[in-house]
Amino acid sequence: MHAKRSITPQMSIRFGAFFGQSEEFWHGIQIDCDFRALRKEASRITKYVQTAESLIACESPH
Repeated sequence: MHAKRSITPQMSIRFGAFFGQSEEFWHGIQIDCDFRALRKEASRITKYVQTAESLIACESPH
């Protein structure tokens, strides 16, 4: 794979059949790789996200 292409659901089925494993195994590997890549960008992704707690605090009367 060499991190050049994602494992598509179709490829997950093919790999599962070829290696005698479930397609969920191969799909899970891709999800894990995607998540690891996004974790590196977590601060950029969440920079402008308000927490539920902060929104509730703004709406509740003081």
